[in-house]
Amino acid sequence: MRPLVLGPLALALLSGLAVAGCTRPAPPAAAVATAAERPPVPAPLLSAAGCVESRDLAAYVRALDVQRSEARTRALGALGARPEERRGSFAEPGSRLALDQVEARGEGRFAVVGMFALGFEPVASLARQGLLLRRIDERPRAHAAPVLSCSERRCPRPRPAAAPSPVRPLLVELAPGEQLGEPLRLDYDYWRADVSYASAERCGAEHLPASSAASATP
Repeated sequence: MRPLVLGPLALALLSGLAVAGCTRPAPPAAAVATAAERPPVPAPLLSAAGCVESRDLAAYVRALDVQRSEARTRALGALGARPEERRGSFAEPGSRLALDQVEARGEGRFAVVGMFALGFEPVASLARQGLLLRRIDERPRAHAAPVLSCSERRCPRPRPAAAPSPVRPLLVELAPGEQLGEPLRLDYDYWRADVSYASAERCGAEHLPASSAASATP
């Protein structure tokens, strides 16, 4: 019996089949990127009109808020920190205390952890690393999740211009052994609902900001 002799073309075909049988083609890079960019919360169900009802939209926004809070907590944990809410008190009017300054008052030590306008609760969101307290330099990266609402977009209601409110230092008392460290930079990603509307209310000049109304006047 003569030995089977294969030509160059047959050998190339067999070699290609062997390689294809041992390896799997990698998924396209674009498909991987698209999957990674999807919101972590399932999209709300669409109505028969192809839009999202108000109740479902509100539930979707709440779910995205929960995911943002969890992403923030994970980012703090990756830095060896945990969030801590501390209630303090506002400094006297006209105080010249600077942010991150620590001042001794009697037997206590008080750290300036924020500058707040009056009307806000004297509560600061800080990061704890052992006995070290740090202000959070929060730098989240927002990603838009488009949603079409079945509701009608309302015209903005005119509001009188409010005078700027002065800010005052917020002081929290440091426990024995506690120290105030440098601000902790916190980077993380989150998703927000980018809402558009199926219809819009017809707005007049009275609903526009003063600068826009002036430019629209012939």
